[in-house]
Amino acid sequence: MGAFSTFNHIVKTRFLRNILFLALAVAVLFPVVDRFFVYPLFSSFVLEQSEIEAERVARYLSQELKIEPGGLQKDSLQPMFYIEVAHALNSLGLIKLKVFSPSGEVIYSSDYADIGMINTKPYFLQEVTSGQIYSVVVRKERPTLEGQIATADVVETYVPLQIGGQFAGAFEVYFDITAPLQKIERLLFIASILLVIVGFTLLAAVLWTLARASDAIVARERTERALSNSEKRYRSVVDASPDAILLQTDSGIVFVNPALVSMLGGQQRAEIINRNLTEFMVPEDQRFFTDIVADAMSPETSDSQFYEINLRKINGSRVNVKLAAFGSEYDGSPAVLVVIHDLTFRREAEQYQRMASIVFETSADAMMMTDAEGIIQTVNPAFTEITGYKAEDVLFKDSDILWIEHNSEDFLRNLHQSLQSQDSWRGELWSKHSNGERYAQRLTVSAIREGNGSIAKFVSVFSDITTSVRLT
Repeated sequence: MGAFSTFNHIVKTRFLRNILFLALAVAVLFPVVDRFFVYPLFSSFVLEQSEIEAERVARYLSQELKIEPGGLQKDSLQPMFYIEVAHALNSLGLIKLKVFSPSGEVIYSSDYADIGMINTKPYFLQEVTSGQIYSVVVRKERPTLEGQIATADVVETYVPLQIGGQFAGAFEVYFDITAPLQKIERLLFIASILLVIVGFTLLAAVLWTLARASDAIVARERTERALSNSEKRYRSVVDASPDAILLQTDSGIVFVNPALVSMLGGQQRAEIINRNLTEFMVPEDQRFFTDIVADAMSPETSDSQFYEINLRKINGSRVNVKLAAFGSEYDGSPAVLVVIHDLTFRREAEQYQRMASIVFETSADAMMMTDAEGIIQTVNPAFTEITGYKAEDVLFKDSDILWIEHNSEDFLRNLHQSLQSQDSWRGELWSKHSNGERYAQRLTVSAIREGNGSIAKFVSVFSDITTSVRLT
């Protein structure tokens, strides 16, 4: 039967005609669903994840705020708050961050020009002050909720702070989502092309199946190849994962990825395969892990959570980790899938942060951090002891208030040139107390640069050497 005769027979036969029209509808529907259903889901996911990150940032930073019964005020901003904000802006993809008092006044902003402005927008007064998180996606060159033009694709999120059920203030966090949105749009474009191809391939397959029963075998072979490729992709993802992943049955471990071998200090997978994970645990955690596995394998368990335990490496040393267990199968038998995350680096980072905070607060030398323009961001207690200036007297003011005219312009110019070229300067100069009296100062200034090489902050450490050195 020729192609025309085959097509004519399909059109004249009601059942076959309906199958043809259904296949055509599906082919057209695929890209439509991708554009009008899948894309909003991806965008909603980005918004939800940004809200979660914004709330996490706000909760974390609020620990460094001194919250009075009346809510956030300007004096609620503690020195460590500015340090943590600087860290968040540099490392978490934040474009901007603001802190509002209960009245809607901006008491802190990474953009100094915003401080003192009052938000009277309905969404703030009606939703944020009632304790609801409020978020919107703002595309590049579009106005934000406050009427400013966005310089990138951002998620603008308001996170309220509630104390005792009362609105105590709010954070406004701007996350840069330019890269995720570009990836989503690129992915959806590729998916649209692929879905069009798949749709019309399906149509062709239906037409061919109606004429040739043998196409069922071809479809099955395609499915097997797709499953094989999917398995290869899955294995590639697991092998490349930075987290350790293993699959264990009653007879022992049957699969491990390279990250677990490295975490346990091994050289090859054979050192771990067929052993039980409890063999790599300290005694006090072995029974605990058994309970975790039992809970994961229970049909009543709908999800899992991470637990913190200690593993014992092959050489006997310990490593602090958190793990989660999930019920699975292997060759038709029950198995448990375990995902393990190494906490070593996080613990070291937390310890370093605590040490830095202690040094900052207890140092006998004065410490001061300014922005690139010399505006004072934070000072330590020794700063007040040496200069006489309280923190609230100098924050957000130009550091030039500390110097005196006796320091020549050439001297100060050389200081700035040294910072620009060498990132540091050390020397002695005249400064003045809050009461106007001058004193000799030994000063070290270090520049902190952004990833692009521009100077973001200056850190100054100085001491009073008036009694030991006379400057001329």
